[in-house]
Amino acid sequence: MERGISHMTLPGDILDTARISPAALNVIKTLNKAGYQAYLVGGGVRDLLLDKVPKDFDVVTNARPETVKRLCKRSIIIGRRFQLVHVRENNSLIEVATFRKGQDHEDSDHVEMIRKDNTFSSSITDDAARRDFSINGFYYSPADNLIHDFLGGVADLLNSSIDIVGDPDVRFGEDPVRMIRAYRFAAKLGFSITPRTRNAILKNMASISQVNNSRMYEEFNKMFLTGHGETSFQVLMRDSVMQYLLTDMGPLIKSRQFFDFVSCCLNNTDARHAEGKHNMPHFLYAVMLWPLTKKLFMKMGTVSKYSHIRDTERMAMAGNIVLKRQSEITKIPEFVAKDITDIWEMQLTLTSGEVMKDPDMVSSIIWKEIFRAGLEFLMNRARLDRSLENCVTFWTDAYTANIPQSLRTRKALISSNKMAAGKKGSEGSRRKGASGSRGRPAGNIH
Repeated sequence: MERGISHMTLPGDILDTARISPAALNVIKTLNKAGYQAYLVGGGVRDLLLDKVPKDFDVVTNARPETVKRLCKRSIIIGRRFQLVHVRENNSLIEVATFRKGQDHEDSDHVEMIRKDNTFSSSITDDAARRDFSINGFYYSPADNLIHDFLGGVADLLNSSIDIVGDPDVRFGEDPVRMIRAYRFAAKLGFSITPRTRNAILKNMASISQVNNSRMYEEFNKMFLTGHGETSFQVLMRDSVMQYLLTDMGPLIKSRQFFDFVSCCLNNTDARHAEGKHNMPHFLYAVMLWPLTKKLFMKMGTVSKYSHIRDTERMAMAGNIVLKRQSEITKIPEFVAKDITDIWEMQLTLTSGEVMKDPDMVSSIIWKEIFRAGLEFLMNRARLDRSLENCVTFWTDAYTANIPQSLRTRKALISSNKMAAGKKGSEGSRRKGASGSRGRPAGNIH
């Protein structure tokens, strides 16, 4: 069943306009002054209606991109088929789009499913009809202080519902990523997906394989790294959708081991986000793919062809196999893949009694730039496996006793290691641990 266009207005007084970016308001004012319509649109208005602080402020107008660029200082036109204007003002970036008609997508410059170019329109209702979900179809006009709702979004906000605009099968066929976005918004806002939308998702989810793997990498990160990862994971697992986002894991994906470990790690990732800390993709993928990589690593150890290989090398081999398969779904950049395999290899090092008995090796390892991520990974494993607690205690004590507080971020440690390597290089002895093996050798702890 398809939902049509309606029109409802609400007074802008219900919004906390102090939360609106002054840069966005200035862009709108500039366009209005030149005789054009301009509105704050989409998720920014939605978040204001929910009494949340918006992350982004997007503007839509009936002015063409070249006109927006001429009127707004410090602006550039981006995109090839689907042009947008980026306006920079007071360290803020405001994205300005022209009204469009037709079923294009807000991120259409990266969409492969929609073959035809979008067509600019002078009608706000044309623009509303192409929005993905009703709760993303609000338009706020500062000029007359009115909120326009053309899609029944107010009712869906009140009902805490995520509902696709138009015919679900058609809209998901145009851009399968909308199905993933439905789950992301549901998790982020604590909403439920309407039956008609959810039924269409479950029917069409297999088409997600047609989406470009670079775009899927971006969507995967948005889903799990922005503060609602655990909830996203649980609803995706509930609907058996997670299997479409990861390489084939066989029975593992339905195991309690996989569910508990990923949930535990994502709970901590969400807590980091709430504290204003930045979450990294390499840690996310290390978590998601660890059960499969560990299983493959152990299986390789029983095969004569691999059993003689050092454990760290065999772990790297197993990890590279898994990551190559995963990249067919979500294209993982090489530098991210390197960090992922380093975290996995670090698990062998951090649980080695032989390593922990060697002060020189301990000293070298705690200066490695990936050490902290490897230790945090081990901490998450220890929450479900108490036999690892002594290892966590040992390495935590070694780290806090020897790494100055000022160097307890990866950025600071990288800088310190580079400076140390440069100093040694100038003395004629290049330090491999700092630049090659990403660690600081023993004897250089301050």
